[in-house]
Amino acid sequence: MLASLGVGCRTPDLTEDAPRATAVCEVHHSAMKPEWIPVWSGTSVQRSGYLQAARSQFPHHGIGVYQGEQDSLPVLARQVRVFVCPQCTQTYQEYWNRAHP
Repeated sequence: MLASLGVGCRTPDLTEDAPRATAVCEVHHSAMKPEWIPVWSGTSVQRSGYLQAARSQFPHHGIGVYQGEQDSLPVLARQVRVFVCPQCTQTYQEYWNRAHP
């Protein structure tokens, strides 16, 4: 019983089963590397058009990710290991700087 609870609460690593060949960003065509990033909740970003921009312009950014931003994010995760594209992270930062001066 305790073993199943431990496995269910484990921090998800979405890179562990992915072949390394898939670690190339489909938007920027650059190599990605695995990173641990926090998962944030935020319903306001879902209404502001952020999710559409995130999925099309910077789908593999680092720093942190909102629930619902990526389809593969577990519902209750607080941290996740994902492949991060440095150019996506830069584009994400530029987007937030423009949207929140």
